[in-house]
Amino acid sequence: MSAVQRLSLVVYQDVPGVWVGRGIEHDLTAEGRSIGETVRALLRMIHAHTAFDARHDRPALSAFRPAPQSYWNAFHSGTQVPLTQFGALAPSEWDVTVAIARQRPTEQRTHWPAQPAAGPGRESAIRRTLTGADAHQRSRSITDF
Repeated sequence: MSAVQRLSLVVYQDVPGVWVGRGIEHDLTAEGRSIGETVRALLRMIHAHTAFDARHDRPALSAFRPAPQSYWNAFHSGTQVPLTQFGALAPSEWDVTVAIARQRPTEQRTHWPAQPAAGPGRESAIRRTLTGADAHQRSRSITDF
């Protein structure tokens, strides 16, 4: 049997009636209709993946990278709640801590690179597309809505 590992879970309300839980050391995600249902779903997932990894001689939850920083921040600023309050027990090889976030964490989006500026060839193609009978027909059909 291996040493006990730590896993922190942050739980937040995504939309009314839907709670989302995420592991922060290992980015597992589950959702439920209540905080308790969400936490218990995550614990079942942790147990199942840990057992799978043990059968395949891999470190537990090694397939899951850490969560983005916003989830770590939400965990550390949230309210910690003992698992027993949810009627749940952590798998034996895990020390699980749960925190309820005050608000939904936001993820930093990766932006696409900027489009190159319209050069002379591109600009003239755009102008040709927008001029003539075609452009008049398009503008008329748009205003008909």
